Formats: sequence, structure tokens, C-alpha cells
Amino acid sequence: MIHQYSPERIAARMEIQDAVYRWARGVDRRDWDSLYDVFHPDATDRHGIYDGPIDGLICWLKERHKGISQCMHFIGNVFIEFTGEKTALCESCVIGYHVYGDAPFDVKAAILGEKMASERGDIVTMVIGRYVDEFEQRNGRWKVARRNTIFEHMEAEVEGDGPKLNPKWLIQSRDANDMIMQKRREWGLAK
Repeated sequence: MIHQYSPERIAARMEIQDAVYRWARGVDRRDWDSLYDVFHPDATDRHGIYDGPIDGLICWLKERHKGISQCMHFIGNVFIEFTGEKTALCESCVIGYHVYGDAPFDVKAAILGEKMASERGDIVTMVIGRYVDEFEQRNGRWKVARRNTIFEHMEAEVEGDGPKLNPKWLIQSRDANDMIMQKRREWGLAK
């Protein structure tokens, strides 16, 4: 067995952690194609009301996120335990922030319930949970084979009349126009 902190295992840990972070960026920037590089093609995800293969998850996310104007996944503790030569269990803490603006009623109701979905104005949610990922190394790459999204807490409120972002600031964009995506293209890291 390879030592948990051998150079090979340290490289594997970095690749696994990077996959968890790439998931967050892909969802937050609506870069759906990038999510395929996080999961093996036959991967599955139990993600709240979605439970199934990765292709279906990405289709579900595309539809769900059409009306979400802001989204940020903050990844906290990432704890990796190797379960075999080419398998690992990874637990990642996550805080998800979403602003449901123009999302269709049925999308909001499925997540927030009918009463909250009926509210006028943007609905801000914060969800606290964990990803429990089973990683496998195949063809030299560590990717998620199975994900279980564990939910621990959720808050939702209608956005009030409090302070707003100054339009002169650099403001996030949930697409290729976001500053990080522009800089990645500028530096040749993306097309």
C-alpha cells in the first residue's frame, strides 16, 4: 500500500481537491461543460431532489439555474481518505448562496416550497451541507464516481431594500463574461 503522504498520494490529494473546486466554479459560472471533467462518465449524484446519472444532473442544473442571478459555492474543509490504490473517500463542507430572481415558479417551489416561491422579489438562499464523494482513479485521472450531497441547514428570505452593489464596481456574471473567465481566456487557459 502507498503511504498516505507519499509524493503520489500528495499529487492525488491535490487532483481530488482541485476537482471539488472545479465543480464549484463550473456551477457558479454556469460552465456546464467543465463539470464533465469532474465526474467519470458513469458517475451518479444524489443531489436533493435530483438522484441519478451525471448527464441528467447537468441538464437539471442548467434548467434550475436559468433564473438564479447570483450563485457562489464556498468549499470549506476537504478531508480525503484513500480506501484503496485507486479509490478515495472525500468529504467537503459547502455553503451555497443563491439568488432566485426570474426563476420559474415550479423551479423555486421544488426547492423552496410553494409559499416562499410565491413571494415577490428576489429570494436569497443559503444552504449548508457536505459533498460525500467516492473518487476513483481511471486512465490516470481522479474523478468523482459517486456523489452524495448531504444537506444540514437552509435559510431563505426575500431580498430587502438594503444596500445594493455599486454599478461602478466589478460585478459577477454567471457566464463567460465574468472577470475570471475573461482572464482565463486572456492567459490562454480557456477558449
